[in-house]
Amino acid sequence: MNVQSKDFSERTLLEKTAERYRAKGYKVAIEPAAKERPDFLSDFLPDLIATKGDEGVVVELKTPYPRDADARMSEIAGRVRQQPGWRFDLVIGGSAEAAKGDLPSARVLRSRLKEAAELLEARHVVAGALLLWATFEGAARRAAMEEGIEIDTSAAGRILLRELVAKGLLEDEDYETSGLALERRNGLAHGYSPAAGDARLFLKLRPIAENLLRSSAKSAK
Repeated sequence: MNVQSKDFSERTLLEKTAERYRAKGYKVAIEPAAKERPDFLSDFLPDLIATKGDEGVVVELKTPYPRDADARMSEIAGRVRQQPGWRFDLVIGGSAEAAKGDLPSARVLRSRLKEAAELLEARHVVAGALLLWATFEGAARRAAMEEGIEIDTSAAGRILLRELVAKGLLEDEDYETSGLALERRNGLAHGYSPAAGDARLFLKLRPIAENLLRSSAKSAK
């Protein structure tokens, strides 16, 4: 994001994000100059770089940009992950602390996963699918926030899924499954009839969501 294009809210978010990293002991460079960037970012200007010892974080704020920029972000995230001790964080906006308080506990989420699976097995496909997706997304958001991915409640499902993959919390195969389920969920939520195989598809989300909850629990320790 270019500094010239930042509005007041974006600058405020950037400054607050920088302060959060400083509070964790990181040295922070906002829109770092070429000499402050590692060689693998010589052709990319991130919003923020945070370093602490041998650890480094490349931080980007998520704002509206052309679709082809998503591919660029994915390429940069992959490049960063290949560097020992470095990670890529995408800040989508809002407060992680505030959003986290609105999410159900892991125990409640697991209970909802069980309830959704029972609905699907009883052939109540629409009710089961919608509940399972909502619960899956709750588990995904909790895992994302525990890993430092800051999101607001308006963040689109695809954005969340991509960030989980970037952080290593979601395997490529699970991304494909959850992406298909998201498409079917959108259809069901807009009044379309369930398709053959929908129940099986959404049941596949249950173990993926449970794995995300396990990842969330490990990160919280």
